[in-house]
Order: sequence, then structure tokens, then C-alpha cells
Amino acid sequence: MSIKVFLTKSSDIELANTERWQKFTEILIESQGVLGNAECYVSFVTEAEIAELNATYMEKQGPTDVISFPISWDLELTEDVPRILGEIFICPTIADKNAKKNLGGIHRGTIEDELALLLVHGVLHISGMDHEQDDEALAMESLEFELLCKYYYQTDQ
Repeated sequence: MSIKVFLTKSSDIELANTERWQKFTEILIESQGVLGNAECYVSFVTEAEIAELNATYMEKQGPTDVISFPISWDLELTEDVPRILGEIFICPTIADKNAKKNLGGIHRGTIEDELALLLVHGVLHISGMDHEQDDEALAMESLEFELLCKYYYQTDQ
């Protein structure tokens, strides 16, 4: 039984160390208690691609940093056939812009830190968490920080 993350990127996207992001996402999913064979898809896309996803599925205009689509997050399912947990789309150019804004808090200021945060954010979304209400946002931000501290900031980058 295993968790597999399939990572793709648009041809226009330059992204160093894709294996690192793939393994980091697998660790995050495992940390959330997923058992059995499971798959997750992570795509690094352009501003135009994420803007189209944002308009089509979120009914919002313009590019954003991350969009997640949960599919099946059943922690008890342990069948031999892998289940797809969800898809996460990240726009590195928006992440880079956000990193340069020095937003503070869990935003640490580098593109790598921002990508790590977006992967955590995406995994939490496909696990069912949301931030529409203030209490949900607080819980999600707290868990994001906890996961970043445990699995990202403490590792040899």
C-alpha cells in the first residue's frame, strides 16, 4: 500500500527539484492519516491556465496561487485499487509574486517557502478543510503552520 503523487508542469514553467515537491506532498498526505493505495495529482501551471480554472470552476476572474479539487478522501478505504484523492493546481509565478510581497505570518518570503505553503494548503483542501468562515480559516492556518514546521522548515532544504 502506498501513496503516489504525480507531479506535472506546463512547458513554460521552470521548477527546480520536482522530486522534492513530490515527496513533500506524499509526506503531507500520509500525515493526514490516509491509508491504502492513494494517488494525488499536482500540476504547476501558468497564470493563464490557472486563471481559466479559476473562472470555470470557482467563478472568479484572474489568476490565483492554488486551486484544489477533492475527489475521494476516505481514510478507511484500504482496497488494492488506488483511489484518487484529488488534484492540486499551483501557479509558481503568482507564488513568486506573493513571496516577494513579504506578506508575513507563515509566508516566509522565498518562492520555495511559498510553494511549500501552497502544497500544504492544497492537501488540506483535498482533505476537506476550508477557510470560508473565520473559525475554519483559523483552524486551517494553524494546521498549515504546524505541518510546515514539522515537515518543511525542519528539513535540510
